Amino acid sequence: MDLKLEVSQKLKLSQNMMISAEILQMSSNELIEYIKEFSEENPVVECEENNDIDDKFEMMKEKLEWLQSSDFQNNTYYNDDEKDSDDWKYKEIQGESLFEYLMSQLNVLNLEREVFIIAKYIIQNMDSNGYVRESSDDLYKIFKPFNIDRITIEEAFAVVQTFEPLGVGAKSLSECLMIQLRVMDKRNELAEIIVEKELENLGKNKIPTIAKNLKAKVEDVMEAVAVIKNLNPKPGNSFVSDRNFNYIIPDVIVEENYDGNFNIIIEDNSLPVIKIGEQYKNIMSYDIPDETKEYVCKKVKQAEWVISCITKRQQTLRKTMETIVDTQKEFFKKECGELKPMRLIDVAKKIDMHESTVSRAIKEKYVQCSHGVYPLSRFFIKGIAKDEGSDMTSSDTVKRKIKSIIDNENKKSPLSDRVITEMLNDEGIEISRRTVAKYRESLNLPTASGRKEF
Repeated sequence: MDLKLEVSQKLKLSQNMMISAEILQMSSNELIEYIKEFSEENPVVECEENNDIDDKFEMMKEKLEWLQSSDFQNNTYYNDDEKDSDDWKYKEIQGESLFEYLMSQLNVLNLEREVFIIAKYIIQNMDSNGYVRESSDDLYKIFKPFNIDRITIEEAFAVVQTFEPLGVGAKSLSECLMIQLRVMDKRNELAEIIVEKELENLGKNKIPTIAKNLKAKVEDVMEAVAVIKNLNPKPGNSFVSDRNFNYIIPDVIVEENYDGNFNIIIEDNSLPVIKIGEQYKNIMSYDIPDETKEYVCKKVKQAEWVISCITKRQQTLRKTMETIVDTQKEFFKKECGELKPMRLIDVAKKIDMHESTVSRAIKEKYVQCSHGVYPLSRFFIKGIAKDEGSDMTSSDTVKRKIKSIIDNENKKSPLSDRVITEMLNDEGIEISRRTVAKYRESLNLPTASGRKEF
């Protein structure tokens, strides 16, 4: 054993650098929460809510009230009935949930107490599509200590499965479709058999196989399949969900001017305003203990750094967005404009920053333009090589071409991925069959056998 002195270099991030990186990649919602928490933890920081948005709404309200009062003559002539003075306000429309709708049907029935309790439990444990993932055996084990038998549980399931929308209360897709088939005025026995025995083959569009297995004509099977396709596999999905929604706050707004150029607005109205209290700025001139001065100075420097990081975040976001808009002008000008191939490293070189900085700057950020709200990551897409001397084309363009080819194919003899690959190669797009298959799946398009019509 001996002692040695070695010198080595290690890459280590300081606390300030970590804070800077974290703030840069925060979304608007996360940054708002961070600022509020930071102002509570740091005593020298004063945090004020940004009232710009509230002021805008107050101004709009005053204008509407003025218009309403000044238009008295028109109201007299054109309005026969008195109207509520608050009619101009937006009113929240409360949708009915699946649970509420089913309970409104259950409450009007005259059921035995045990059946009612089980039926309510079934309704409470449905997923958003209207399915019950617990079987009769599962419910029997739960309610066995309460002396509830299997017959009562089956009766409760039978009651719930008669409710609208038809298909709710099913434990599987097959049972859901069967519930809907059995209440039809003109029952299709072949369709019921297909749902019961050949649902897997139906999902793969193996019509001849189904016809062979059931010893039926292909025409009859096609007719039964048409009936099945008109059923609702997710009967509960048209109702209001009980889950909370997180609304997107755009970080950037892009507006097109009359001259064809774009305004880029970094949306920071929702961010609280933080500043250092005046009494702490000249702390060194106060006659207070050194320990107190040291503590306050530390907190002031920390606050100054956070304010600096937030400012730098906005500046980096603006530079990144300017480059994105400059590259993707076609997309922002037209609703269906195509995106050009663009990589993180391309933007990083133009704004003279590291690729990782650009990656953090676009993380969880959204832009609002004239035709929607999009994540910034949406504009970074891979390029597909074309013929020598030609520009690269984007993956979005290739996907659009694949969809167009499939939409215009002969459904009696659909094109395989290999044939589509050859067609794209003939157009000068160098792409493999595996990539075509991946793009087709991302478009939710089935294979050639799944698209075939008989």
